Amino acid sequence: MARAKASTCDLEQQVRHLFHLMQLAPRPLRDFLTPVCGETELEVLLESGALESAALRLIAPSVKFSVARNCDERVLATVNFPGGEAAGFAASAHLASAVVQAWTQSVVLLESHAT
Repeated sequence: MARAKASTCDLEQQVRHLFHLMQLAPRPLRDFLTPVCGETELEVLLESGALESAALRLIAPSVKFSVARNCDERVLATVNFPGGEAAGFAASAHLASAVVQAWTQSVVLLESHAT
């Protein structure tokens, strides 16, 4: 039980940290790095334990994404920024974790395509 609690706290911190990093995005990237919700709404979701909803609210409307569950009950997430060149993929036991990981991988891929 202690590990499950720690895992939930870790996920909450990851979602919160990603939100704050998004606020620091350079202007040319803000169209698809700006979350749907503001900080107040995000905090309400996180405080109520709605980690999945909070993670999904980080994805801007211009970003394509998909979430599915495979036969092993793992969540598969894909995040694809406009232009289609940077698609991040992740698998996790938790939806929030898969979304955060896929989003982060997309940013890394975006960076590598830019150089």
